[in-house]
Amino acid sequence: MKNLLLLVLLFTSIISIHAQSIVIKADSYLDVRTGKIISPAYIHTENGVIKSINPKVLPKGIQTVDLTGKILLPGLMDMHVHLDGDFKGSWDYVYKESASQGTVRAVVNAEKTLMAGFTTIRSIGQLHITPELIDVAVSEASDKGMIAAPRIIPSGHMISINGGHGDISLGLAEGLVTVGPNDGIINGKYDAIEAVRYQIKHGAKFIKMHATAGVLSMEDAIGAQQLSNEEMKTIVDEASRHHIKVAAHAHGT
Repeated sequence: MKNLLLLVLLFTSIISIHAQSIVIKADSYLDVRTGKIISPAYIHTENGVIKSINPKVLPKGIQTVDLTGKILLPGLMDMHVHLDGDFKGSWDYVYKESASQGTVRAVVNAEKTLMAGFTTIRSIGQLHITPELIDVAVSEASDKGMIAAPRIIPSGHMISINGGHGDISLGLAEGLVTVGPNDGIINGKYDAIEAVRYQIKHGAKFIKMHATAGVLSMEDAIGAQQLSNEEMKTIVDEASRHHIKVAAHAHGT
C-alpha cells in the first residue's frame, strides 16, 4: 500500500517514547478490528501508550508529529527472534565475539526490526557464549530510550542438554569452550534449577528451553526428545515460583 507508514508506537519509540504527551497526525489509520481505513487520524499518546484516537478535543499546546500523506497501523509483534544472531555465513562469531561485540550486533538488529514495523519482540535465546545476557542489556537500553529499538522481552541463555540443540559449543574441539548451567547447558534437575535462577537473576523476563532436537542437533531425528521429563518439569516449576513463563523449542515426531 502506497505511503503506508508503520505505526503509532513506532513513532513514539523513535521520536520520544518517554515524552509525556504526543499527538500523531496522519491522513488515516487502519482499524484492525474492522479492517477499514479510517480518516482522519489523530492519535493521542502519553508515555508511549495510546490514550485516545480522534478525540473530540485535543489538549492545548501538545507536541504534534505531522505525518500528512501517511497511513498509520498498529505495531507488529514477533515472538521468536535471536537479536544477537546473524544467519548469513559462518556461526563462529558466537564464540569469537565478546559480549560487547555481540551487544553492538544486537542493537543493530533491534533497530532494523523496529524499522520493519515491529514494536514488541520476544528475544528467545542468546547465541553468544558469554556470561553477560546480551538481550537483557539491549532490552534495558530500549526501555530507557537510549536506542531505537522495539520493546524487548529477554530470555537470556536458552536451556538445553549438554550436546543438545541449544548447545552452541557443538562442533567445537573438546575443551575449546566450556559451558555450563549459567550458559543454559544442563545435566539433570539441579543444573536446571541453577540455569533458571541465573537467567532470572540477571534480568530474563521468561525462560526458553529446548525440549527436543532440531536442525543443529547431532541426532538424525529432529523431533527426538532431549530434555528429560524431570528436567522440563523442574525448569517450569522453578520459573513459576518467580512468576516467569517458559517457552519451549519442541519439534513434533
